[in-house]
Amino acid sequence: MPKLLLRQYAKVLYQITKELSGKELDRAVLEFFKLLKDNQMLKKVDLIVEEFLQYAKECEGIDKITITSAHKLSKQVTEEIAKKFSKHFEVAAQIDESLIGGVKVRKGNTIFNTSVRSDLEALEQALKH
Repeated sequence: MPKLLLRQYAKVLYQITKELSGKELDRAVLEFFKLLKDNQMLKKVDLIVEEFLQYAKECEGIDKITITSAHKLSKQVTEEIAKKFSKHFEVAAQIDESLIGGVKVRKGNTIFNTSVRSDLEALEQALKH
């Protein structure tokens, strides 16, 4: 049997546990660990759990939003920015002093760049032409 990818194991775990609780959940997790053992994947259980958590958030409609700014933003400001992009979100904040001002917001594969640096770069390109 071919080995499954980490993401596939995460999806299997999510599907078999999403509506279980108590002893049923314990039994399902035990069977899942037997599957990992049979496929020699126990060493990768931490990575599978990471994938599981990410997949579960996706299934529940929770978006991961990364906000990068030149200076530390308050939690309130960070959450207000994130709310503009999603109703249900998990937000991560980063500092990049090279931005000078403004923010970059990443949601999935989309980046919204309102930094002063990007404005200056656009102005430079416009002046060259």
